[in-house]
Amino acid sequence: MPSLKSRLAKLLMYPVPRPPGGRPESAPQGGGKGGGTDNAPVFANYKAVTFPALVVLISGAWLGLRQLEVPWLADRWVPFVLCMLLGGGLTWLEVTEDQVTPPKRKAFGVLVGLCNCLVLFSAVVGAANVIGAKPPPTAQTGSPTTGP
Repeated sequence: MPSLKSRLAKLLMYPVPRPPGGRPESAPQGGGKGGGTDNAPVFANYKAVTFPALVVLISGAWLGLRQLEVPWLADRWVPFVLCMLLGGGLTWLEVTEDQVTPPKRKAFGVLVGLCNCLVLFSAVVGAANVIGAKPPPTAQTGSPTTGP
């Protein structure tokens, strides 16, 4: 039965390919010499930076667009479209990167990419609310009634 440490390592480690001549200088030490893989923490992987970078990029773009005083640019559809375009583009790059991946796996990758786009959108809207950006004004129909 695997230990808790090995289970956590399996979940939180990312395989880093090792060249046939030995261990790459930037990868942490692993077992064995020659080709194969070493394991690196998921958060130490360069791809882990894309999510927070996209949140900052899209949030900044949306806040900048809202300063233009064009009513439809303040709508929440603007960051949604930006998240879908940028997230979809990154998903497409990742899925088409490896030519030998089976089609079923690529379809699953597209589904995961869509979920990531929705999570990115929620992070952008949440970040805009946290930093104090006011939500777009809503149209009021009539005046509110006061009680009896």
